[in-house]
Amino acid sequence: MIVEGPYVKHSIFSWVVLLIGCIAISFQSNAAELPPSINNVETKRVGDHLIRLIRYNMELEPIIEIEVLTTPSVRVVNKMTIRGIDADGEHLDFGDSDGTFVEAAQIVRDGVDFAVEYFYSRGGSSIFECHVPVNGGQIGMPKCVSQ
Repeated sequence: MIVEGPYVKHSIFSWVVLLIGCIAISFQSNAAELPPSINNVETKRVGDHLIRLIRYNMELEPIIEIEVLTTPSVRVVNKMTIRGIDADGEHLDFGDSDGTFVEAAQIVRDGVDFAVEYFYSRGGSSIFECHVPVNGGQIGMPKCVSQ
């Protein structure tokens, strides 16, 4: 028995519209999981692990995140959130400055290098170059020097 007629065509069209709507909602809900304050995400293999560097818009959320992931089952095994640095004998909290801007950041063979320009509340600014070592899945403390 073959069913034909205008109701069948209308019914198929309704199902197609419903399916497209569900797919669109699914894509929207997945997109909402990524915070709008994230500017850039970089992932590279270093040894047996992947390193993921997450750069935020420092005006919205003044942090830098480094994650170590395992392979082949990709899961986070170690994570560091950098909210400030120690340099020149003092602790510089990104949130307490008049502005902190990431000038450069990259994953290198033994960790992560980044440079920040830190604007002091008392006036003036300094640029700091930092290295965060990553070895065997362990994340070391940032070592920073002023330029």
